[in-house]
Amino acid sequence: MLLTAVSGCLAVTNGNDLRPFLSAAGGEQLHTPQSYWRYGGYSGVRFRVNLTLRVHLVTFEWIMTPVLPRATPTTSPSIDFREPTKADGIRLWEIARDSSVLDVNSSYAYVLWCRDFARTSIVAVADDRVTSFVTGYIRPESPTTLFVWQVAVDADQRGKGLAGSMLGQLVSTARSRGVTHLETTISPDNGASIALFTALARRTGTGIERRDLFDTNDFPDAHEPEHLYTIGPFSVAP
Repeated sequence: MLLTAVSGCLAVTNGNDLRPFLSAAGGEQLHTPQSYWRYGGYSGVRFRVNLTLRVHLVTFEWIMTPVLPRATPTTSPSIDFREPTKADGIRLWEIARDSSVLDVNSSYAYVLWCRDFARTSIVAVADDRVTSFVTGYIRPESPTTLFVWQVAVDADQRGKGLAGSMLGQLVSTARSRGVTHLETTISPDNGASIALFTALARRTGTGIERRDLFDTNDFPDAHEPEHLYTIGPFSVAP
């Protein structure tokens, strides 16, 4: 006889092709009783071999992890904060104009502001271009109070926390000069600005208060009322 090993099992065959018996799919076992007749080679004895052919089909699976092309790392331009200069007045006016939210003053007002109130204002600069600003001044009647007039961030720079960062740095500088309170006015429907200054009070560990300041009748045009928000007191930096 010819002894043949099939998938790890020993089977007996008469030399016929085993492929008809390998039709089971999905790794199932195939149990096929089969008889083979053959004349033996000893004294002409005729014998019958009755066996059960068990074929085990084994399915192998390889989980291929795709190799993705390595992305080229990108770096965002660094942001620098500094006092505005007279040359920045044009950009402040452009940012205010493009915000579609702020009251846009004359270009002259922004240029003049950058000259006379630079120490109480701040700009954010990326790639040598002013992208955001905060303008403020010290109230003449209250030299320990910084009044924040406008906060604006260019459209492509929003969502990066620049407004909060500029305010934080401006307050830190103002405290070193004896400022103990910050004031700003916000219209009732400006939830984003309310959240911004509320977060500033929380980060600096102080309180925030609101009271009415300007009513609609105080303006010559269709202007919303303005509520006064006061943050402080700050501890004066040594």
